[in-house]
Amino acid sequence: MGFCLSWETTALIAVASLGSLFLLKKRIGYFVWIVVTTGPRDLKSLIRLLRTKYFLYRLKRENGNVITVFRNHVKRTPDRVVFYYEDQQWTFRQLDEWTNRVANCFIGQGFKPGDEVAVFMESRPEFVGLWLGLAKAGVIAALINTNQRSQTLLHSITSIDCKALVFGKELTSGK
Repeated sequence: MGFCLSWETTALIAVASLGSLFLLKKRIGYFVWIVVTTGPRDLKSLIRLLRTKYFLYRLKRENGNVITVFRNHVKRTPDRVVFYYEDQQWTFRQLDEWTNRVANCFIGQGFKPGDEVAVFMESRPEFVGLWLGLAKAGVIAALINTNQRSQTLLHSITSIDCKALVFGKELTSGK
Protein backbone atom coordinates (compact mmCIF):
# COMPACT_ATOMS: atom_id res chain seq x y z
CA MET A 1 0.00 0.00 0.00
CA GLY A 2 1.63 3.23 -1.07
CA PHE A 3 1.49 6.62 0.45
CA CYS A 4 -0.34 9.11 -1.72
CA LEU A 5 -1.00 12.80 -1.18
CA SER A 6 -3.92 14.59 -2.67
CA TRP A 7 -3.11 17.20 -5.27
CA GLU A 8 -4.29 19.94 -2.87
CA THR A 9 -1.81 18.83 -0.20
CA THR A 10 0.98 18.53 -2.76
CA ALA A 11 0.24 21.99 -4.10
CA LEU A 12 0.19 23.41 -0.56
CA ILE A 13 3.58 21.84 0.24
CA ALA A 14 5.01 23.17 -3.04
CA VAL A 15 3.74 26.69 -2.36
CA ALA A 16 5.10 26.58 1.20
CA SER A 17 8.49 25.39 -0.06
CA LEU A 18 8.65 28.09 -2.70
CA GLY A 19 7.60 30.69 -0.12
CA SER A 20 10.35 29.52 2.23
CA LEU A 21 12.92 29.74 -0.55
CA PHE A 22 11.67 33.21 -1.50
CA LEU A 23 11.93 34.42 2.14
CA LEU A 24 15.37 32.84 2.49
CA LYS A 25 16.51 34.53 -0.71
CA LYS A 26 15.04 37.81 0.53
CA ARG A 27 16.84 37.45 3.87
CA ILE A 28 20.13 36.60 2.17
CA GLY A 29 19.67 39.58 -0.15
CA TYR A 30 18.99 41.83 2.84
CA PHE A 31 22.10 40.48 4.59
CA VAL A 32 24.22 41.18 1.50
CA TRP A 33 22.72 44.68 1.26
CA ILE A 34 23.60 45.33 4.93
CA VAL A 35 27.18 44.10 4.40
CA VAL A 36 27.66 46.22 1.28
CA THR A 37 26.11 49.29 2.88
CA THR A 38 27.95 49.18 6.21
CA GLY A 39 31.13 47.49 4.99
CA PRO A 40 33.20 50.63 4.31
CA ARG A 41 32.30 52.13 7.70
CA ASP A 42 33.07 48.86 9.48
CA LEU A 43 36.39 48.48 7.65
CA LYS A 44 37.36 52.06 8.56
CA SER A 45 36.50 51.38 12.21
CA LEU A 46 38.52 48.16 12.18
CA ILE A 47 41.54 49.96 10.75
CA ARG A 48 41.28 52.67 13.42
CA LEU A 49 40.96 50.07 16.15
CA LEU A 50 44.03 48.18 14.91
CA ARG A 51 46.05 51.40 14.62
CA THR A 52 45.07 52.37 18.17
CA LYS A 53 45.96 48.93 19.51
CA TYR A 54 49.34 49.09 17.75
CA PHE A 55 49.97 52.59 19.13
CA LEU A 56 49.18 51.43 22.67
CA TYR A 57 51.33 48.30 22.22
CA ARG A 58 54.27 50.43 21.04
CA LEU A 59 53.75 52.88 23.90
CA LYS A 60 53.78 50.05 26.43
CA ARG A 61 56.85 48.44 24.84
CA GLU A 62 58.73 51.75 24.97
CA ASN A 63 57.52 52.41 28.53
CA GLY A 64 55.82 55.61 27.34
CA ASN A 65 53.24 57.71 29.13
CA VAL A 66 50.98 60.72 28.56
CA ILE A 67 53.86 63.16 28.89
CA THR A 68 55.85 61.28 26.23
CA VAL A 69 52.91 61.43 23.82
CA PHE A 70 52.36 65.13 24.60
CA ARG A 71 56.05 65.99 24.02
CA ASN A 72 55.99 64.14 20.69
CA HIS A 73 52.96 66.18 19.60
CA VAL A 74 54.70 69.39 20.66
CA LYS A 75 57.79 68.44 18.61
CA ARG A 76 55.79 67.47 15.52
CA THR A 77 53.20 70.25 15.48
CA PRO A 78 54.12 73.07 17.88
CA ASP A 79 51.91 75.68 16.22
CA ARG A 80 48.84 73.49 15.82
CA VAL A 81 45.86 74.63 17.86
CA VAL A 82 45.02 72.12 20.56
CA PHE A 83 42.24 74.07 22.36
CA TYR A 84 39.60 76.50 21.20
CA TYR A 85 38.09 77.95 24.36
CA GLU A 86 35.73 80.91 24.29
CA ASP A 87 37.74 83.51 22.32
CA GLN A 88 41.14 81.89 23.01
CA GLN A 89 43.27 79.52 20.97
CA TRP A 90 45.96 77.43 22.66
CA THR A 91 48.69 75.86 20.52
CA PHE A 92 50.76 72.88 21.60
CA ARG A 93 53.73 75.19 22.18
CA GLN A 94 51.72 77.54 24.44
CA LEU A 95 50.30 74.60 26.39
CA ASP A 96 53.79 73.10 26.76
CA GLU A 97 55.18 76.39 28.09
CA TRP A 98 52.26 76.71 30.52
CA THR A 99 52.68 73.12 31.77
CA ASN A 100 56.40 73.75 32.30
CA ARG A 101 55.59 76.79 34.45
CA VAL A 102 53.11 74.70 36.46
CA ALA A 103 55.68 71.92 36.97
CA ASN A 104 58.39 74.38 38.00
CA CYS A 105 55.99 76.12 40.40
CA PHE A 106 55.10 72.89 42.19
CA ILE A 107 58.71 71.70 42.29
CA GLY A 108 59.71 75.11 43.65
CA GLN A 109 57.10 74.75 46.40
CA GLY A 110 58.76 71.50 47.52
CA PHE A 111 56.46 68.91 45.96
CA LYS A 112 58.15 65.62 45.20
CA PRO A 113 57.25 62.83 42.76
CA GLY A 114 54.46 60.73 44.25
CA ASP A 115 52.86 63.60 46.20
CA GLU A 116 49.13 64.05 45.60
CA VAL A 117 47.32 67.26 44.73
CA ALA A 118 43.52 67.53 44.54
CA VAL A 119 42.30 69.43 41.45
CA PHE A 120 38.80 70.90 41.70
CA MET A 121 38.17 72.93 38.52
CA GLU A 122 35.65 73.34 35.74
CA SER A 123 36.60 71.98 32.34
CA ARG A 124 38.84 74.47 30.52
CA PRO A 125 42.37 74.55 29.03
CA GLU A 126 43.99 75.45 32.36
CA PHE A 127 42.56 72.25 33.85
CA VAL A 128 44.35 70.09 31.26
CA GLY A 129 47.49 72.23 31.55
CA LEU A 130 47.51 71.88 35.32
CA TRP A 131 47.07 68.12 35.08
CA LEU A 132 49.89 67.80 32.51
CA GLY A 133 52.15 70.14 34.52
CA LEU A 134 51.62 68.09 37.67
CA ALA A 135 52.41 64.94 35.70
CA LYS A 136 55.64 66.53 34.41
CA ALA A 137 56.63 67.20 38.02
CA GLY A 138 55.75 63.62 38.97
CA VAL A 139 52.91 64.81 41.19
CA ILE A 140 49.69 62.80 41.13
CA ALA A 141 46.61 64.87 40.27
CA ALA A 142 43.46 63.67 42.00
CA LEU A 143 40.69 65.01 39.77
CA ILE A 144 37.57 65.84 41.76
CA ASN A 145 34.10 66.09 40.22
CA THR A 146 32.87 69.68 40.29
CA ASN A 147 29.30 68.58 41.02
CA GLN A 148 30.24 67.37 44.50
CA ARG A 149 29.28 69.46 47.50
CA SER A 150 29.42 69.28 51.32
CA GLN A 151 30.11 65.81 52.77
CA THR A 152 30.79 64.13 49.41
CA LEU A 153 33.33 66.80 48.49
CA LEU A 154 34.93 66.61 51.92
CA HIS A 155 35.23 62.82 51.62
CA SER A 156 36.81 63.10 48.14
CA ILE A 157 39.43 65.52 49.42
CA THR A 158 40.22 63.69 52.68
CA SER A 159 40.22 60.15 51.24
CA ILE A 160 43.52 60.86 49.49
CA ASP A 161 46.74 62.06 51.07
CA CYS A 162 46.73 65.37 49.20
CA LYS A 163 49.34 67.96 50.02
CA ALA A 164 47.40 70.75 48.30
CA LEU A 165 44.05 71.61 46.76
CA VAL A 166 43.87 73.60 43.53
CA PHE A 167 40.44 74.95 42.70
CA GLY A 168 38.96 77.23 40.09
CA LYS A 169 37.75 80.72 40.93
CA GLU A 170 34.36 79.84 39.44
CA LEU A 171 33.78 77.35 42.27
CA THR A 172 34.07 79.87 45.07
CA SER A 173 30.87 81.19 46.60
CA GLY A 174 31.99 84.85 46.55
CA LYS A 175 32.81 85.96 43.05
